[in-house]
Amino acid sequence: MEIINKIYSFPQDNLNLLRSKTFLKPLIKLMIRDALLSEIELDDELTNELCNKFFQRINIDNEDKKLNYFKENLLNENDIKAIATSTEKTNKMSLKLFGEKSSEFFEKRKSQLDQYIYSFLKVKNSDLAQELFLKIESNENDFSSVAAQYSEGPEKYKKGLIGPVPFSQINPQIRGKLISVEKGIVVEPFELSGFWVIVRLEEILPVEFDEKMKTVMSNELFELMVEKFTREVIAEITKFRFKDLFPEK
Repeated sequence: MEIINKIYSFPQDNLNLLRSKTFLKPLIKLMIRDALLSEIELDDELTNELCNKFFQRINIDNEDKKLNYFKENLLNENDIKAIATSTEKTNKMSLKLFGEKSSEFFEKRKSQLDQYIYSFLKVKNSDLAQELFLKIESNENDFSSVAAQYSEGPEKYKKGLIGPVPFSQINPQIRGKLISVEKGIVVEPFELSGFWVIVRLEEILPVEFDEKMKTVMSNELFELMVEKFTREVIAEITKFRFKDLFPEK
């Protein structure tokens, strides 16, 4: 593989520095991505549009600012084109390689992608948590007002309302509670990271497989492939350039 040959051409001191600073794996991954994306060509009009949007995002609106940005970051026009078009090229390559498999992958991932809305509050005192739970469960006080008054985290400023958030991004312990109750049921206080937590499932918003989700799933499959290739390259390099780090038993 050409990437392995390029890595082999690095002086050992450079490789050791990259490895010791944990930059070697990200560099290899970037090289693999670049090699794959080099097969995708975009027309000049789209490339220029994406470059203009890139500069708009970083508030560069004239040639002097652009030149300063190049100097400060050691970049040139071609580098900017590669950066600005990376997402577009990744989407196109992902769909090309995995578009037909994305629906099946979506079905496997769907339960992790569904969006959850839930109420959440946390306090450090267990007795207070139990008291607040009883007030909410009995409808003596509504969850939002209790969270706004008593919760000891940033969620208090949103009256305890969390989401919509993908199920996979929720704390595992909270996930376990949410999937075990019906909508609207208040979960008894439980301990989490030094706090006593109360949650209530408000809504589940099922995701649908549309064109946007097709791209998302294709991108995930693409990234899994890049990670697999990266591990293979690292394993190959380790055998010849870092074998002293892992002596055979």
